[in-house]
Amino acid sequence: MGKYFTKISSYKTNYFIGIAPPTYIKEQIPSNRSKGDLHVTLSYLGGRRTKDEKLIAKEIAKTLKQVKNFELSGPFIASFKGKYPHIGIEKNTRLMKLIDLLSENPVLKSQLNKKYSPHITLGKQDITNSFLQNSRYSFPVEEVTLFKVQPRGKKVYTSVQSFPLNRRNWIDKVIDYFQYT
Repeated sequence: MGKYFTKISSYKTNYFIGIAPPTYIKEQIPSNRSKGDLHVTLSYLGGRRTKDEKLIAKEIAKTLKQVKNFELSGPFIASFKGKYPHIGIEKNTRLMKLIDLLSENPVLKSQLNKKYSPHITLGKQDITNSFLQNSRYSFPVEEVTLFKVQPRGKKVYTSVQSFPLNRRNWIDKVIDYFQYT
């Protein structure tokens, strides 16, 4: 499994890198999970030793130096595949570039061996059609967070550290308009 990983079961703590939507977005989402647990996963790092947190944080900070803040917006998309229902986040060029940058770093590469589709996991519940009709989101992504979750007992997500993205200036916004629209 390489220099940075061994068997996931031999570790006590799972880590992932994600985006925590702002409270006003979380409040719109029907979920039986704690509102604090709602997030968009960027990279699932799997089981790691707690002592590796500093290395992970250092690599995230190094990788994010080249990333500027951006906007996520679009319609929520229902998905019922797998064990838990989730709502999809429309793929965004900047979001996918961020995911690609993280995956290029061997310390931060996701341990999920499947094609990634941005989403917010809701937990075991039904998604009502009334929520999905005309349901859109729009929020700024100004930071990325390293989370950990203890796999035993009730799964509670804890923020280890947040990493601010670089601010875009007005020139960046003009370039984005012509490049990404």
